[in-house]
Amino acid sequence: MSVAELEAILKDLPNRGELVKDRGYRQVWRFSAAGKGYYLKFFPRPGSRLKRSVRGNPAMREFLRMQWLQKAKIPSPRAVAVLNGYTVGGVKGDAVISEAIEPAVPLDAYFNGFELRGERAPDHLQLSAKVRELVFSLGKAGFGHNDLHLGNFLRAPDGNVYLLDAYAVTPGGLKMAQILQLGHSAARYATRGDVRRAWAMFAPGAPLPRVNKASWRPWRKFVERIGGDGRYFKPVESAGWRGVFFAGWKYPYRWSPASQLKITAEDWAREWPRISAEMDAEKLAPLKRGNSGDVWAGEVTIGTRAVQVV
Repeated sequence: MSVAELEAILKDLPNRGELVKDRGYRQVWRFSAAGKGYYLKFFPRPGSRLKRSVRGNPAMREFLRMQWLQKAKIPSPRAVAVLNGYTVGGVKGDAVISEAIEPAVPLDAYFNGFELRGERAPDHLQLSAKVRELVFSLGKAGFGHNDLHLGNFLRAPDGNVYLLDAYAVTPGGLKMAQILQLGHSAARYATRGDVRRAWAMFAPGAPLPRVNKASWRPWRKFVERIGGDGRYFKPVESAGWRGVFFAGWKYPYRWSPASQLKITAEDWAREWPRISAEMDAEKLAPLKRGNSGDVWAGEVTIGTRAVQVV
C-alpha cells in the first residue's frame, strides 16, 4: 500500500470504507488497499482539552499496546499507523490502523455455529489448547488483558488463534480476575476437562473454585442495559403504553427458536395493541388470577413466527 493510496482512502473513508461498528465513543471501519484488508479504529474527541489531557489519547494507547504484543510475539493484528487529529464525517478525533486478519471468525461465533447445528467443533480440543497457550504466553511476557472473552479471539482458517483489542492490554502480568473473566465467557462451550486443564496451567496446586466470582460483573452490565436504547434492549411506545423490549441474543440457543429472532419496535407496535385489547376483553387464557395480579397466556407474531408469551 502506497502512502498516496492510503491518503486518498483516508480522505474519503465514508465512501471508500465500511463502518463495521459504532459505539459513539469509538467507530471501527474496514477498508481495502492493494488487495489487503485493514481496520481503522476512530476515537472522537469529546469534551474539553483538559478532559483529553486527563484521559489521554486512546488511539495512541492502543497503537503502543499493539506494539507490545508484536514485540512479545503474541499472535495479534499488526499495528500500521496512528493518526492524531484525524477527521471522519466532520468529527475530529484520533485513529489507529491495523492489518486485518482475514478470513477469520471470532471463537464465540465459531462455536455457536456448531452449537446451533447440534454439533461440536471438530477442532475444539486444539482451539482450547491454543487459547490457553496464548493467554499463558501473554502473562509470561508480563502483560494482562482486561477484556478476555471468546469474542476477542479470532480463529484463522489454518487453525491459529489471534488476540484482539490491544486497548485492554495491561502491564504487570495476568490477574486472577482476568482469567476468571475468560472462564465465564468460555463456560457455555468449555468442557469440564477444558476448565481443569486451564486451572492447572494458571493456578497450579490451587483448588478449583466452585463458583466463578467474575460472573456477576458481565451479568450486572447486561442488566444495566435495560431501559437504554442499545443492541439488546430498546424503547417502545404503543397504544398508550410505554416500555422496553428485548431485541434479541447475540448468540442464540439451539433449544430456543425464539432466541434466534431479531425483534423490532415495529413488531411490538403492531402486536401490543392487539394483545392488549384481547387482555382487556379477557379473551386470553388465564393462568392465574388473584389480588396480586392476573397472569395470561397469549401469542404474538414476531417477524413471521408465532411466539407463545405470558
